[in-house]
Amino acid sequence: MSLPPAHLSILDLPFELISLVFILCLPIRRRVRPHPDHPPLSLAGVCSRWRAIALAIPELWTSMLIEFNELVLYEEISRLFDPSLATPPVHPTALLMNAWFARSAGYPLSVSLNCVENSFIPHGVLDTMALYQTQWGRIELNVPEADLSAFDRITVGPFPLLETLSTHITDTEELSYLIDLDSKFIRYSPRLKALDLSEYAFTLTSLRTLTWTPQNLTALQLRCDATRDPVPATEGPFSVVLEHFPGLLHLDIFVDYFSRELPVERLSTPFQTLMLNDDAMLDYLCAPTLQYLHVLAIMTTTPLLTFLAQSQCRLSTLSISVDFRISNDDWHAVLAALPDLRTLLLRLPQSSPVMQSCNTLLGGAASDQVPNLQTLVMSQDLTDSDPFPYTQWIELLRTRNDTILYADLFVRSWQPPLPEINTQLGAGLGAIKVRIFFETSPAHDYTQDVIGDLDFPFFSGPHFKDVEPGDIRPYYFSPFSNGAM
Repeated sequence: MSLPPAHLSILDLPFELISLVFILCLPIRRRVRPHPDHPPLSLAGVCSRWRAIALAIPELWTSMLIEFNELVLYEEISRLFDPSLATPPVHPTALLMNAWFARSAGYPLSVSLNCVENSFIPHGVLDTMALYQTQWGRIELNVPEADLSAFDRITVGPFPLLETLSTHITDTEELSYLIDLDSKFIRYSPRLKALDLSEYAFTLTSLRTLTWTPQNLTALQLRCDATRDPVPATEGPFSVVLEHFPGLLHLDIFVDYFSRELPVERLSTPFQTLMLNDDAMLDYLCAPTLQYLHVLAIMTTTPLLTFLAQSQCRLSTLSISVDFRISNDDWHAVLAALPDLRTLLLRLPQSSPVMQSCNTLLGGAASDQVPNLQTLVMSQDLTDSDPFPYTQWIELLRTRNDTILYADLFVRSWQPPLPEINTQLGAGLGAIKVRIFFETSPAHDYTQDVIGDLDFPFFSGPHFKDVEPGDIRPYYFSPFSNGAM
């Protein structure tokens, strides 16, 4: 009887298995930043056979996140596809995009174009985008107003595969007031599921008078201006939103100057995701199916506790900003109401004692709080004279190393942790994967985030320094960004 060889090359595997292995090398949410040292380009650069295999797998070439600034250049990358390229008539980024998407074989495309530091879209890029408009699956544009207008002119539709759309203007901070949604990007996108309208401000009157809305929408980011059209205390904005978007499951809503008067009764909603800028909005809602909750400002735990009691929901993810005026007893009551919580994201105030409070609530004798907690993300703004209490944070992780798998810390300070802190991080934390980001962290380089589980979600700013707990999504939660794209 012949024995199988002791070692097999990956090239000895069937093409289907090799394809799966290569695809799994991509960032978890498939948001690919082109770089020779990272997949898929790194896979295609191993040898001629790997190159042939990589170029034959369409799924490897369906996603691209492009940054336009002086620090990120793509000339050399475009030559990887065609070494004979000299000075092209269009920008190298346009050549790169065309060569990249030409191998996508009709699969839905996920494209993010981010203009930062007063940059603009180079010549030829938008025309290349328009060539593949029937393949658009997820489009995110953070561009100047002139580029957005040009993009509107050169695209005609239809967009049969478009499911997610976000457009943000980078060269103005003024909000536009949107009257209707009858644009070609929405009307001619029958599969549109996620829509970011935070670039525009709605009033309740404009919402009530909408003449056309996408029928299959399940995720919406919206901004309402209550200064121009006050939100009735008996109604809130939610009944109007659900009237026009009855299939909505994921809502991120920001209301300027929201009334803190109590409503007559709560509105029962089908939401699975809810992101609010004011905890007073919780008084208007009952959401039994809610899984993910983010509240930007919590002044007291009463609205949150009442909402949880009324909804009887089983949250898996909670993202909140911690107010130093809230007592440990109040936070203990909140955590006690969340036995199924797996991910906790906390933004801490500029007060070191808060870290001691977190230890009291989650560590030591209280380690049975939120027993299923697997991911803990903390963020804190600090001054150089008030360093982060790393020792207390490490102590907390050690008491929870039987359940926590991921721990990330965002410290807005120019001081990196001392060497002895790095030594402590390497001992006694079990299998916890720990990452620390600070102002001078090399993680500001996008190419360093090779795993992609902290890749920027669909609705977020382009800089790490702007990232807050509400902007950081665990890779398995991404209602605004299709994980398959």
